[in-house]
Amino acid sequence: MLHNAGDIARLWADDTLLVISTDLSHFEDYESARRHDARTAAAIEAHDEAAIGPSDACGHLAVRGALIEAARRRLTLERLVLRNSGDAAGDRRSVVGYGAWVFAPP
Repeated sequence: MLHNAGDIARLWADDTLLVISTDLSHFEDYESARRHDARTAAAIEAHDEAAIGPSDACGHLAVRGALIEAARRRLTLERLVLRNSGDAAGDRRSVVGYGAWVFAPP
């Protein structure tokens, strides 16, 4: 398991597909989760790794490490999706957030 920028930098070759999977917010109501995940998404898209903590993503250390290495490599970032389990399962009382982004050369 990769936990920091050093681990990620060491293993991330030019031909590597790096996948980091993590939940975002947990067990908030639908609208609270949308707001929380929007703040996390904004931090990811701004490459602001310091703004992402354990309440924002279970895998916050891996996300932060990837953002640090992506910035070092001057990669761009594109959001593919930002949703939560209420969008998929319909129950909006207590949801789990998720998102997907891709890093690419400029």
